[in-house]
Amino acid sequence: MNHGGNIIKTYSEIASGRSDFATSPYYFYLYTAQTEEKYSVDLNSYSIYYLSGSEPIKVDGQELNPGDTLQVEKFDHGLEFPSSQTRILVAGISDSQSDESKLEITRAADIKKVTKPWGHELWINGEHPAYAFKQLYIKAGTKTSLQYHEVKRETNVLFSCKGRLHFSPDNLTEASNLSTVDFDPITAIDV
Repeated sequence: MNHGGNIIKTYSEIASGRSDFATSPYYFYLYTAQTEEKYSVDLNSYSIYYLSGSEPIKVDGQELNPGDTLQVEKFDHGLEFPSSQTRILVAGISDSQSDESKLEITRAADIKKVTKPWGHELWINGEHPAYAFKQLYIKAGTKTSLQYHEVKRETNVLFSCKGRLHFSPDNLTEASNLSTVDFDPITAIDV
């Protein structure tokens, strides 16, 4: 559904495998693994956020725990999922802007956290030059600031609770004539 240029898609059910939220100009998806499955990401520059699971994911002899992130640049590896219903979020691009290969784990406690009046942001991939990957926590009863982008594109996914999008129905930059639409999890909003 199109709401003032914002495309909203609700997922009634997320099955095992890949569920795409964005596929151009960047990729953003949820991957739900099967028991003892091996999986390879087909991008050259990407970030993985271990969203949920009960056991560590094995990657190149290391372990990724829930809440940890993995930043990859031109590094060929595979992920080993020990149990079913392990979920990861993947965000990235086809071409890497780096000449070096890299595989770097950031532990959950070390992810950059930016406090906001409405909650906080976790910068999953730090300050990558080609794309941003953040987790937002918005306190109940609050809202983020109104935004308008002429060039930037972003995809937001609501995984829990309910949300409300405020938007201009005429694609105008004025905040005087706003409409709203409410949505439930799991919903992707492409701005």
